[in-house]
Amino acid sequence: MTEKRKAELIGRMVEWLGEYERGQELYDLLHTTIGMSDDEIREVGLTSLSEYFEKPLDAEMLKKLVNYCINEGTEHSEDGNWAISYNELYYHFDVDVNDTNGNGKALVEELKKRDEIAELIMTEDCIEINFHLQYCENCQNGNPASVLSLIGCNIYDEHLDHEDTRPEKTDEIPKVKLKAFDKEWELTPEVTAILVPDFMGREQLNIGINLYTEDENGLKAFAELTKHFNEFIGQKNCAYVDTNNCPYAEQLLEQGIAIDTGLTKQSGYCSYPLWLFNEDFLKSVNSKIYDLYSESFDEYMESMHSSEDEGQTFGM
Repeated sequence: MTEKRKAELIGRMVEWLGEYERGQELYDLLHTTIGMSDDEIREVGLTSLSEYFEKPLDAEMLKKLVNYCINEGTEHSEDGNWAISYNELYYHFDVDVNDTNGNGKALVEELKKRDEIAELIMTEDCIEINFHLQYCENCQNGNPASVLSLIGCNIYDEHLDHEDTRPEKTDEIPKVKLKAFDKEWELTPEVTAILVPDFMGREQLNIGINLYTEDENGLKAFAELTKHFNEFIGQKNCAYVDTNNCPYAEQLLEQGIAIDTGLTKQSGYCSYPLWLFNEDFLKSVNSKIYDLYSESFDEYMESMHSSEDEGQTFGM
């Protein structure tokens, strides 16, 4: 089909729609339902709808929207992630923001300038934001320089005091390097052990990786590299990687810390790859935490195999 023919058919379709809809209803149909921009509506000849075209956000309203998104996320998120729906913004500010209009683009551009935000994406329904953990009240307990609260809540305290798992010197931990946000980073990894339920609801440990920056004031949270989805992973040393909020993650594969298994988990609009992390790397980062995880995993698998053997014996 030629471009001329395509334009002709689109023009006829719009004319046909115009016979059945008028004014605001027609604009909403073309703009919101079909996804035509104001310029495209103007180009097909429907200049009479110009009164319904989007009005650019003024600086004051844009500032209010940005502050609202930042405050909601940093005050309420418990893991650095937060979503602001377009309906929520419309309810509070009577402003039409979505992933296709100019208001949405302007808001995202301003949000990207804020230090609190590590990454964000616009979906069909909302803005998904990943905050740097040091700005999240519920992650840091009000202490931006401390990561002990982050680590402490992940450690299997019944078996090991988290204070004892901290290395005396972070220069003993191998660093990882990557490029993100137009900057080169040298990051300190941290191995964590996360309690999650297995398929029978029994609590088991998953391995996890967090990344930190370091300066004269100590460690500061940079990103949670892995996600757990509150489910036990039955492959040792494996974890789902949050490439949604860490799009730079694949650079780490080149450094040999893990391999991509090719398996993924779908959650919402995002797909999370399952990585098999190098055992030597995990031990070099934190041998105590890794040994805790490894022993727990091996005991669990041995108990599962024993149960299967008993079941087979009983069946005979």
